[in-house]
Amino acid sequence: MGAIICIILIILLVIIVLILRRNKPTKDCVLDGSITTTTLTPATTITTTTVPFITPTSFSVHLGTVLGTICSISESTVYITGTTFESGVILYVNPTFNTKVIGYDYVSPVYSAEGGSGATGWIFNLNSTTGVVGTNTGETACSIA
Repeated sequence: MGAIICIILIILLVIIVLILRRNKPTKDCVLDGSITTTTLTPATTITTTTVPFITPTSFSVHLGTVLGTICSISESTVYITGTTFESGVILYVNPTFNTKVIGYDYVSPVYSAEGGSGATGWIFNLNSTTGVVGTNTGETACSIA
């Protein structure tokens, strides 16, 4: 009797796994640069959502954990989904936006002036766990040649 119950439970488990796999969304890349997600439900309803491709914008920045030493840190390239570096944007380490910049408390974008010389911009707070650029600290970073 116990063996029959075990067999029935295994069959039910296999059926549940197959149903759950059938409901997973599938992702198809299309030539226009968008991603289409199609979800199939048990009642064979098809829901399609198309998300436009986002062109990344890259910035050279100084990243640091100590406000007073951010000038001595080598420049890094970060990516954002918009075009303006400002409070509230999320910084990513790659142009596919799947890895956020984490572990740093401050960020300073590097701007170049005409003639090849320039200075880094303002130093902003940076959320070390979410990669979200915070408020301007009111401090400017060091000059660069």
